[in-house]
Amino acid sequence: MPLIGALPGIGRTVEDQAWQLGAPTRSPRQFKEASTKSAEYRPVSQVIRDAPKMLASATVLVVDNDPITRELLEGILRTGGFQVLAVPTGNVGLLSLCQQRAQIDWLVTKISLPGLVDGWLLADEFHRHRPDRPVILLSEAIAEAECPSIDALLIPATAPMRVLEALTSLGSDETSRLVNSPEIARAA
Repeated sequence: MPLIGALPGIGRTVEDQAWQLGAPTRSPRQFKEASTKSAEYRPVSQVIRDAPKMLASATVLVVDNDPITRELLEGILRTGGFQVLAVPTGNVGLLSLCQQRAQIDWLVTKISLPGLVDGWLLADEFHRHRPDRPVILLSEAIAEAECPSIDALLIPATAPMRVLEALTSLGSDETSRLVNSPEIARAA
């Protein structure tokens, strides 16, 4: 049975989760332009099969204080062909960004983290070295007014499969088109 179906109390396959979880993702600047159409979901097996071969060498730093979500994201991203560095706190995430900045290609972080370092600070540090790449921010709910002007994709923390879909879309040759258009809401 797939990973999510093995968790107690959930009882659905990864494919079911990919089709049923979460609202469409949007970057902060796309909230006003967001389409009212429902997002199109693809089965996880299709997302993994369509992942570009170049993603095998991409490293993702995952920062989440919830151990279940962190391990779930780590497993999903590894299955999708990514190398994953998963850490439990913003402080360790910041240290990882500073020490391994050349090896980290993408950042996935929860916005609210315990301690002095939150997801916004991690996003700023990531953009100092990778200004052309958006950060994937995990949050339950966030208002547009709370979003600083950084390139970021907001994904519900309850939809870990959407992270793989977003990274797969962003890692393709169409990165610049997706980041600057409302289509990222449907592609991610």
